[in-house]
Amino acid sequence: MSFSDYNCSLIVEPVSLLFLFCSSIARKHRQFGVAQREAGAFPPP
Repeated sequence: MSFSDYNCSLIVEPVSLLFLFCSSIARKHRQFGVAQREAGAFPPP
């Protein structure tokens, strides 16, 4: 493994883990999010 490959994996690994984490959260809150999307995505502040 070259240095650039190692550097790239250091970037790719956390990003892919973050994506998996976000997608699992999105799956959990999808039922809740559907009602919000129908009401205009997010309530006004």
